[in-house]
Amino acid sequence: MNADQVLTRALAACPYPGTQIPVEGNGPIYVSFTEVSGRPTMYASNKPRAVEHMMQVDIWSRMPISPEVMVVVKALWAGGIIVVDWGPQMYEDDTGWHHMPITCRYNERLEE
Repeated sequence: MNADQVLTRALAACPYPGTQIPVEGNGPIYVSFTEVSGRPTMYASNKPRAVEHMMQVDIWSRMPISPEVMVVVKALWAGGIIVVDWGPQMYEDDTGWHHMPITCRYNERLEE
Protein backbone atom coordinates (compact mmCIF):
# COMPACT_ATOMS: atom_id res chain seq x y z
CA MET A 1 0.00 0.00 0.00
CA ASN A 2 1.46 3.41 -0.91
CA ALA A 3 1.67 6.45 1.39
CA ASP A 4 -1.39 8.19 -0.08
CA GLN A 5 -3.53 5.10 0.43
CA VAL A 6 -2.30 4.66 4.01
CA LEU A 7 -3.01 8.32 4.84
CA THR A 8 -6.43 8.20 3.20
CA ARG A 9 -7.34 5.09 5.22
CA ALA A 10 -6.00 6.57 8.49
CA LEU A 11 -7.87 9.84 8.00
CA ALA A 12 -11.10 7.97 7.20
CA ALA A 13 -11.25 7.22 10.95
CA CYS A 14 -11.58 10.95 11.66
CA PRO A 15 -14.97 12.66 11.91
CA TYR A 16 -13.67 15.33 9.51
CA PRO A 17 -13.57 14.87 5.73
CA GLY A 18 -10.03 14.29 4.45
CA THR A 19 -8.64 14.56 0.94
CA GLN A 20 -5.46 14.95 -1.01
CA ILE A 21 -4.64 18.47 -2.27
CA PRO A 22 -6.27 20.25 -4.10
CA VAL A 23 -9.12 20.48 -1.64
CA GLU A 24 -12.65 21.60 -2.22
CA GLY A 25 -13.65 21.51 1.43
CA ASN A 26 -16.32 23.91 2.54
CA GLY A 27 -17.44 22.34 5.83
CA PRO A 28 -16.53 23.90 9.17
CA ILE A 29 -13.52 21.54 9.55
CA TYR A 30 -11.68 19.44 6.99
CA VAL A 31 -8.26 17.80 6.57
CA SER A 32 -5.94 17.80 3.55
CA PHE A 33 -2.60 16.11 2.90
CA THR A 34 0.29 16.13 0.46
CA GLU A 35 3.72 14.57 0.15
CA VAL A 36 6.56 16.98 1.00
CA SER A 37 9.51 14.75 0.13
CA GLY A 38 10.62 11.17 -0.23
CA ARG A 39 13.91 9.32 0.03
CA PRO A 40 15.16 5.76 -0.29
CA THR A 41 16.06 4.14 3.02
CA MET A 42 16.74 0.81 4.78
CA TYR A 43 19.56 -0.27 2.45
CA ALA A 44 20.69 -3.88 2.17
CA SER A 45 23.27 -5.08 -0.36
CA ASN A 46 23.46 -1.47 -1.60
CA LYS A 47 19.78 -1.45 -2.59
CA PRO A 48 17.00 0.55 -0.91
CA ARG A 49 14.39 -1.65 0.76
CA ALA A 50 11.94 1.15 1.58
CA VAL A 51 10.98 4.71 0.73
CA GLU A 52 10.51 7.19 3.55
CA HIS A 53 7.69 9.61 2.73
CA MET A 54 7.49 12.95 4.55
CA MET A 55 3.88 14.09 4.43
CA GLN A 56 2.07 17.20 5.57
CA VAL A 57 -1.45 16.85 6.91
CA ASP A 58 -3.34 20.11 7.35
CA ILE A 59 -6.40 20.75 9.51
CA TRP A 60 -8.58 23.61 8.28
CA SER A 61 -11.27 25.14 10.48
CA ARG A 62 -13.51 28.20 10.65
CA MET A 63 -12.93 28.24 14.44
CA PRO A 64 -9.62 28.03 16.39
CA ILE A 65 -8.25 24.47 16.31
CA SER A 66 -7.77 22.82 19.68
CA PRO A 67 -9.03 19.29 20.43
CA GLU A 68 -9.31 18.52 16.70
CA VAL A 69 -5.53 18.22 16.36
CA MET A 70 -5.37 15.29 18.78
CA VAL A 71 -8.30 13.57 17.05
CA VAL A 72 -6.34 13.68 13.78
CA VAL A 73 -2.99 12.77 15.41
CA LYS A 74 -4.52 9.72 17.14
CA ALA A 75 -6.09 8.58 13.85
CA LEU A 76 -2.69 8.89 12.15
CA TRP A 77 -0.99 6.91 14.93
CA ALA A 78 -3.65 4.20 14.72
CA GLY A 79 -3.09 4.04 10.95
CA GLY A 80 0.64 3.34 11.33
CA ILE A 81 1.79 6.88 10.52
CA ILE A 82 4.69 8.40 12.48
CA VAL A 83 3.73 11.91 13.62
CA VAL A 84 6.85 14.08 13.78
CA ASP A 85 5.31 17.34 15.00
CA TRP A 86 2.42 19.75 14.61
CA GLY A 87 1.86 23.48 14.68
CA PRO A 88 1.98 26.34 14.82
CA GLN A 89 -1.66 27.19 14.33
CA MET A 90 -2.10 30.02 11.87
CA TYR A 91 -5.02 32.22 10.89
CA GLU A 92 -5.22 33.15 7.24
CA ASP A 93 -6.67 36.65 6.96
CA ASP A 94 -7.41 36.36 3.25
CA THR A 95 -9.48 33.15 3.53
CA GLY A 96 -10.79 33.31 7.11
CA TRP A 97 -9.55 29.77 7.84
CA HIS A 98 -7.53 28.59 10.84
CA HIS A 99 -4.77 26.21 9.74
CA MET A 100 -2.77 23.63 11.73
CA PRO A 101 -0.02 21.69 9.88
CA ILE A 102 1.00 18.20 11.04
CA THR A 103 4.29 16.76 9.76
CA CYS A 104 4.37 12.98 9.53
CA ARG A 105 6.37 10.13 8.08
CA TYR A 106 5.53 6.79 6.54
CA ASN A 107 7.97 4.07 5.45
CA GLU A 108 6.74 2.18 2.39
CA ARG A 109 8.46 -1.19 1.90
CA LEU A 110 9.67 -1.87 -1.64
CA GLU A 111 8.93 -5.17 -3.31
CA GLU A 112 11.83 -7.61 -3.56
